[in-house]
Amino acid sequence: MSTTHPLQEKLFIELFKPISIGDKIYKWPESKSYRGRQLYYWTLRAYIHPKYSSMLRKLKYVPQEYINDVRLLSAFTAGLTDADGSITIEKSYSRAKPLFKIVNKNYKLLKELQEGWKKYGIYIPELHINKNVGNGYRKYPTWELRTRGRKVYLLLSRLKPHIRHEEHVMKIRIIEQLGRGIILSQEALLMRKQVKQLIKHMIRVYVDEAKRLLVG
Repeated sequence: MSTTHPLQEKLFIELFKPISIGDKIYKWPESKSYRGRQLYYWTLRAYIHPKYSSMLRKLKYVPQEYINDVRLLSAFTAGLTDADGSITIEKSYSRAKPLFKIVNKNYKLLKELQEGWKKYGIYIPELHINKNVGNGYRKYPTWELRTRGRKVYLLLSRLKPHIRHEEHVMKIRIIEQLGRGIILSQEALLMRKQVKQLIKHMIRVYVDEAKRLLVG
């Protein structure tokens, strides 16, 4: 895995170190040229013990047993959210509203996820192609499964026990307080800004360390 996000590294280590050969994670800095700029980042690698290899198969569909068990569906959705998703708070007409989305190349997987949650009374209405394809950032078409507002509160109440990414955890806390009326919209938007600034600072320090080791 290559990343510029220290919390993504932390999640990677938490998930893969216990099942890696020798409990080891290998990490090194790298850089590449992109549109006239030199980008710096970290690469992490884990060699998984053979007895755990079956756990890491990449699913191209949502298994029926997951759809039939809301706990398994919650854990599966949370895993996709930590890897390819976003939980945030957007401003809409001076009000704070939660926004949830998962981005993936597999339309069938997201469609099955959408239908699976409908079974439990949680409708995630928006499933559309990502418009950023072809701008040099995404090489292949991707799809977004997205919902906002009150539907997010219901969904996150299911996902919360399984979410591991700390940035997502911080934002869920804000959304919960907003939903319970503990904080108002302006407070939620301010807290979102503070989290954003914190993450931005962490990423800058993390990337600068990679650059320092490569450049000196």
